[in-house]
Amino acid sequence: MDEQKTNEATNNEPVVQPQPSISGSPDVSPVPQVGPQLNFAPAKKSKKMLFIGIVLAVIVLAGVVLAGAYVYMNNKPEKVLADALANTASDLLDKKPSSTIGELSFESKGDNPAKVSIKFDGKSSGENGQGSADVTVTFAGKTYNVKTSGVVFGEDELYFKIENLKQTLNTLVASQPEFSLYTSTLDPIISKLDNKWVKITKDDLKQLGMADEQKVDKCTAAVQNLKLSKDDKKQLKKLFKENQFIVASEKLKTEKASDESSFHYKLDFNDKAAEGFAKQVIEMKSFATLKQDCEISQKNIEESFKNESPTTKDDDVKPVVELWVGKKSRRPTKFKVTASDKEFALDFNTEIKLDAKNITVEKPTDSISVNELKAEFEKLVPSSTTSTTDFQDL
Repeated sequence: MDEQKTNEATNNEPVVQPQPSISGSPDVSPVPQVGPQLNFAPAKKSKKMLFIGIVLAVIVLAGVVLAGAYVYMNNKPEKVLADALANTASDLLDKKPSSTIGELSFESKGDNPAKVSIKFDGKSSGENGQGSADVTVTFAGKTYNVKTSGVVFGEDELYFKIENLKQTLNTLVASQPEFSLYTSTLDPIISKLDNKWVKITKDDLKQLGMADEQKVDKCTAAVQNLKLSKDDKKQLKKLFKENQFIVASEKLKTEKASDESSFHYKLDFNDKAAEGFAKQVIEMKSFATLKQDCEISQKNIEESFKNESPTTKDDDVKPVVELWVGKKSRRPTKFKVTASDKEFALDFNTEIKLDAKNITVEKPTDSISVNELKAEFEKLVPSSTTSTTDFQDL
């Protein structure tokens, strides 16, 4: 009986399997497990993962909220307009490459209706620039069209061209015969000028008496050399926010302009805020030389706004001004002004690319000298510089 109990006790004891001994390692035997085998590790792991998930969700939610708040604040109209103003001023003063294209149309609705349409484009890079204007005038049942183009290379060279001049003058003479005397007299010059590039150099201007050897005055030099420091660029935004002379009265649907998704606003202007802005801007360090050499004072600014701000009347036509600002570039991409009443209609719009890429200004491959035009003109008009001695010698 005692032997049977001993055997049962022995059978209930856990069996320990012998472990192989690794040379050089202590002999560690496993601790026998007694009773039911309960493992709580999965439950602890689930709670830990749940806690981590909640923390991550809170972090993501906070990030989304902060990102949304940043986007909202960064895209508020006053912030967008401040960025656009500072970037425009900086790009223009730094003479960064830019391009424009647009159209201006004006229609008179009076007793003698007339319509003028001008399609224009231009681009600039550094000191160089070029542009053209295609002008169409409709009056008294007749349509006249002339296109002008110009290219400027610093202060050294200037090119201009007038296209369709002779045909336009012929159309004018056909409807207004009294002009025939003038056009026939000037025909040699017109033929020389029409559809040809004319080159004018700095020396040509001096010979024609249109330039002198004197240095540029201090004020003009100060304007040409004006640059905004990094600190003043930030200050310019701050001053604009404090003196919001351009206000987004209405935020319109986002549109694409100048190949960029752009904010679209209707604008209002505040002359008093503009005056305050100008007074503070002129006190910035970047404008110190300009203020001194151009002799600009606070009183000058006050008088300027007083003289240039007309008194508005109830029947005055208020133009609708719209501005598009690139969402990414924070630069103006389009500008539009419209106005109309019973007497006239005006529509001006232009697409703009500031800090543009791949802008090149090219010289015309074929041109005549302005001196050739001068020679033709002298054939028609005796030179006023001929002295009495010269006539006596003849």
